Amino acid sequence: MDLQLSGKRALVTGSSSGIGEAIAKLLAAEGALVVVQGRRAAEVERVVGEIKEVGHIAAGAVGDVSRPGEAEQVVHAALAAFGGVDILINNAGAAPLAGWFDGSPELWRDLYEQNVGSVVRMVQAFVPAMRERGWGRVVNLGSIVADAPRNANPHYTATKAANVNQTVSLAKELAGTGITVNSVSPGLIRTPATEPWMQGWAKQHNWGDDWDVIERNVATHIVPNPSARMGRPGDIAYAVAFLVSPLASFINGANIRVDGGGNPTI
Repeated sequence: MDLQLSGKRALVTGSSSGIGEAIAKLLAAEGALVVVQGRRAAEVERVVGEIKEVGHIAAGAVGDVSRPGEAEQVVHAALAAFGGVDILINNAGAAPLAGWFDGSPELWRDLYEQNVGSVVRMVQAFVPAMRERGWGRVVNLGSIVADAPRNANPHYTATKAANVNQTVSLAKELAGTGITVNSVSPGLIRTPATEPWMQGWAKQHNWGDDWDVIERNVATHIVPNPSARMGRPGDIAYAVAFLVSPLASFINGANIRVDGGGNPTI
């Protein structure tokens, strides 16, 4: 299927690894001009290079979008690369582990700035021009814990609920402008960031070192889902790519869960 993304200009924040990297590479493969953003220049350059190696178009933007000065650098780099942004994927964020009584109020505040404030900065930087052009796409990365919070990591679940709230509010704000705003909420996806968690569970439960065994046990006992497997970054990228395409123009203000069916709510 042709997603009709040829020539569209996309910025994917947090795309130097994991889910963001998969999104950036898929959009580039669909013909989009992609800006890869990350905090570490070497990782950004690697992803940009791999996209270019297969004949697609990409540029890099290095900086931390949760910090005002560095976020401004990212904005300038994205605009300089292709002259504008038609598609904004707000994927950058963090998920430090903490509980109710060992996570300080400062940790909550800092994570909110990373996961929520960064979205505000990117939206304010790029969406006004989308509105002037009469077309645009915004996708915010949420999480299944946004509407099914657990006792663990409450600081993180609060930020993800805020991301989904941002999506609905912004979609209403941009009604009739040609811009759609949606969320994609992943379940537990195997990435370099989540593999240490999985290894910790494996050690705790004596599952051994075989990744097939670890994944099967995680999908059965830790984060159970009817699909009986862990998600992959590509699973999220496919959903995002469809939502930013012209084919998804009637999907707006939605939160699409990509979790193997594991969320216990409807």
